[in-house]
Amino acid sequence: MVSLEAIAGCLGVRSTTWEWVTALAVVDFDVDVGHIMRDVCPSPKVLSESDTATLCFAAMPDSSTGSGLGDDVFAFRLLRSGSSPLWGFSFFRSARDPSCKRGVSQMAVVLLTPLPLFRLFRLAVTRIADAYFAQQHAGPGGGAVLREAHAQLACWATPRATDPMLSLSAVALPLLGQQLTLQLVRARCGPACAVPCAFLGPEEVYVAERSNVDALCGLGSLVWTLWQLILCGESIVVLAPSPEQATELVLALTSLISPLAFMSDFRPYLSVHAPEWDRYGSFGPPPGSGVILGATNPVLARSPPAWQSLLVLAEEPVRPPAPSGAATLRDSLEALTPVFGVSASAEVHGERVASWTTQADCFLRPDDRLLRQLGQKSAGDDVQGQLLREHFEGLTASFLEPLERFCTMGSLHLRQPIGGSTLMLQKWGPQTQARFLKEIENLEPPPLPRSLVPQRAHLLKLYAAFLRTPHFTHWWECQRELTLGGQEPSAESQRR
Repeated sequence: MVSLEAIAGCLGVRSTTWEWVTALAVVDFDVDVGHIMRDVCPSPKVLSESDTATLCFAAMPDSSTGSGLGDDVFAFRLLRSGSSPLWGFSFFRSARDPSCKRGVSQMAVVLLTPLPLFRLFRLAVTRIADAYFAQQHAGPGGGAVLREAHAQLACWATPRATDPMLSLSAVALPLLGQQLTLQLVRARCGPACAVPCAFLGPEEVYVAERSNVDALCGLGSLVWTLWQLILCGESIVVLAPSPEQATELVLALTSLISPLAFMSDFRPYLSVHAPEWDRYGSFGPPPGSGVILGATNPVLARSPPAWQSLLVLAEEPVRPPAPSGAATLRDSLEALTPVFGVSASAEVHGERVASWTTQADCFLRPDDRLLRQLGQKSAGDDVQGQLLREHFEGLTASFLEPLERFCTMGSLHLRQPIGGSTLMLQKWGPQTQARFLKEIENLEPPPLPRSLVPQRAHLLKLYAAFLRTPHFTHWWECQRELTLGGQEPSAESQRR
């Protein structure tokens, strides 16, 4: 039986105990008073006074485009004073309410957890919020719903794993009349990120841990550039019309280099009131840190120093100009310029891209055949997402193959392993790196198609940048662990 510590570790959590949920909370916004914490389960003592203030601001969008009415479900990171950080999942509702001073009520139901199971907990907080608001509409009693939900969450079964690869048995998780079934699959090498699900019926939801890049389908040729930048540890900021869209895209980006584990820092949604906002907004991320941030506040785009790579999502799909004299694409971009403060001359790559600017050297070319397939709307989002996932998983696996062979054989020129185990006993140092890059320079055929990376110099640059990232450091340690444990390392072992 695999220990709970190992299972928690596969999700990026350092703990010897298993805790599904730390707290449930309800945050209200009062025009005269500001943010108010209406309720906390199991107790307000779970959070300090400063953590409560931070949570109140993080649970609500600090800016958005459009009318601002409706629901948003998003994720954020809650940094706590003197305690381990938590993941927050907020169901925020803004609705017309004549009884409120400005005619609009703003309230958020929040779930706090140490576990980065994003799809599971977004489903859970949605279920809780639906029940809470339904009870509020019928009359007082929303607090009872919150306590009932917390009691059920506290009784969720602890996951079990019987094999070292941590493929867990399905766990039944009842919640307010709905049955969630969680399946964690090969979550061994790095934190779990996007978790897609399939609805089996009105009262049953199946959640499986796997990569999810569906949100990237509308980005067109830009996806190949983003894959290169993430693989090389470049930082990216995503400005979206809503926190929910920012969350979806950031989680998809962290899954883009699967089966490689994404090991840099990321914030699905970062509020301007977050403690780390000043660090990122005023100074930017450290070079090579590979931070990915999602935000809605245009201040982040205008704060010096400018982020090296900035992606602005369009509120509505951006279409090519029609020949009949309809509004041009440039007009659409210019309409967004006052909102996000970006140049309307930025190149458009896909219908969801309002603008894209970067200072990085982007040389990876898109796969034209796949790009044409993604442009066929009749295929459907599920089919397009599957095509995109398979392509980039294959691309990442091809990129890793020479490294796996080098570690196993000791050289790319050998067909039989000589000195591979000795290499894995050592740390990856400058001499080893120089020898690997020299062999890559002369390797035929190249690991990536020439149609994507025509110049060998760019291929070397791609590997050299990757070897400086935390993604590679983690991959190397996993390879050592598998090799020294007597198991043959492979790209498949890196699947989350």
